[in-house]
Amino acid sequence: MCRLSRASSRAVLLMDEVVLKRNRDLVANGYLLVRGPVCTESGCYWGVDREPWGTIGDHYWTHQLPPNLAAVFERLRRRENRGVWWPFAPNLDDVFALHEYARQHDPDTEIIATYSDYLEHSIGAPRTEVAGCHLGFDVVSVGEWSLLRELLESSIALPSDIAKGVNAKGLLTDASIALAVEKFYRKVAQPRGAEVIASDPRIPVEAVSVIGVDLESYKRQEES
Repeated sequence: MCRLSRASSRAVLLMDEVVLKRNRDLVANGYLLVRGPVCTESGCYWGVDREPWGTIGDHYWTHQLPPNLAAVFERLRRRENRGVWWPFAPNLDDVFALHEYARQHDPDTEIIATYSDYLEHSIGAPRTEVAGCHLGFDVVSVGEWSLLRELLESSIALPSDIAKGVNAKGLLTDASIALAVEKFYRKVAQPRGAEVIASDPRIPVEAVSVIGVDLESYKRQEES
């Protein structure tokens, strides 16, 4: 399993080589750049909603992004390619150059792979195999935000029967728990001061698989 450690006061993901070999059958249909984990006194969150595209988005809107990278990001942003999801890359090729640039400004920037039912069924995003480490399942209101992150930052604890299915990365160990999280969130959000999610059937709440990508594995593949 993935292990967490602390280095230079930052949470870092350590990937065990044996585990990576076992997890090479992981599948995704999108890749994103995210910032480092979001941590509070109650725990940390390693999901998809960690300021996706962070530095890239900031520099794109302020016209600081080099033209070749701006063109790549503009393509990823097109609504017909993503619906109401965050901009995502269908493969790693589009992400590497953006990742290298972002890390020059924010060293904690990392690449994650995700699998979203919304992207598959609404957009037709193809599946790809991923070498990496499964971090868990996030619970995302599509087009809005992660319910798990909002609960953490609003200091709202999950009921014990749900909390036992949350791992050290602040994500679910089983996608089937997502419905219980959604029901709890809708019940407590407004009275407890969290952002209220839409009650529109066109805006689904889904469990999103989150995978830490093993970049060294891809580098070795390119060199071989």
